Formats: sequence, structure tokens, C-alpha cells
Amino acid sequence: MAACQSSSTDKSLFFTEQEISVLAQYAQNETIDPEIRKNLFRIPQIYLNLQEAFNVLQEENEILLVETQDTFSKFKQRIYSDRAKILELEAEIRSLREGIEVKNTRQEIHAKPPYSNSPKSQSFDESRKMKGERIYRDRLVVTDFMAQID
Repeated sequence: MAACQSSSTDKSLFFTEQEISVLAQYAQNETIDPEIRKNLFRIPQIYLNLQEAFNVLQEENEILLVETQDTFSKFKQRIYSDRAKILELEAEIRSLREGIEVKNTRQEIHAKPPYSNSPKSQSFDESRKMKGERIYRDRLVVTDFMAQID
């Protein structure tokens, strides 16, 4: 007498209808020990209790699956939203970087004095040259900083 199905392909732990009817027939047989008969009468009820518990667990499992899918969907939307914000910030950084480079280029162009050989002009030229070098260094620092951000 097979009490449970335990094949590797069918993972069901429940009795088949045929097995329950066989158990009921054995339970009605008066030649069987009364203690065994009493236990045989209890098996169908135990089976029904197990089946009910299994159904409840299966329903809870389905509810948890739906909740998990909803949570996953929300996180996925949040990731896409955050990624869109990151892309917007990257675009803004690029535009700011380009604006800084254009501004520095203009400053360098305007920093060049008209050509002159006078000593006053040479002093002014050196001052402008130092200022231009400082602007160039500042631009390199900003460019390096922006490269680190990317």
C-alpha cells in the first residue's frame, strides 16, 4: 500500500483518490486490528487537512509573488528615473564645462596686449602673460576636475 506519491517527477505529497478509497476499504475491514482501523479512518481527514494547508500556502505564495513583482517594478522605475536624472546632470555638467572653456578662451584672446617694444609695454606684457598663464592653469584645473567627475 503506497501512502504517498514520491516520484521525482511528481512532487505532490498528497494521496491519490484511488489510495484514499483503498484506505477506506481497509478501515472497514473488521479483521484488521481495531487500533490500525482507527488510524486508517483518520488518514483521509489528515489528508484533507494537509491539502487545505497546502492550498493556503499556495495562495500566500501567489500573494507574495505579486507583492514581490510590484516591489521589483517600483525599484526598476526608480532606477530608470535616477538614471534619467544622472543623464540630465551629466549633460548640464558638459554644457557648463563648454561654457567655462569658451569663457577662458575669450579671456586668453583679450589678455594678449598689442605688440609694442616700450619698457612700459613690456612690463604690461609680462603682467598679461602671467595672468594668461594663471587663466590657462585655472582652465586646466577645471578641466581636470570635470574629467574626474565624469
